[in-house]
Amino acid sequence: MDIVERIKLIRKDKGLSQTAFGERLGVSRSVINNIESKLVEPKEVFIKALILEFDINEKWLRNGIGKMSKTLSDEEKLMELVSELTKDDNAIALKTAMALLTLDEDQLKAIYQLTIVMQKK
Repeated sequence: MDIVERIKLIRKDKGLSQTAFGERLGVSRSVINNIESKLVEPKEVFIKALILEFDINEKWLRNGIGKMSKTLSDEEKLMELVSELTKDDNAIALKTAMALLTLDEDQLKAIYQLTIVMQKK
């Protein structure tokens, strides 16, 4: 099984159409179709988004090693995200994350509620 077959397996395991899967990853249905049809190779940014969005074990996705899903604690997930922020040289995301640390509890609750609403869309 290659990476493309594992991507398709993730989509089917989550019970998502190509359209819904693409929406979760910020790409169109045609991108998903082209990847699954092996017309294009999945780009690195797509692979990273897939790993983060669906909590996928990167070694499994890339090489078939281990289990599909990883089971990380919230703290481990946060550390992984911080690591990605610092190595991707994404100044806006890094500044936003740092700004969150300066907010009080009520402000953080408001942002958390907003993220819940945004995830439902």
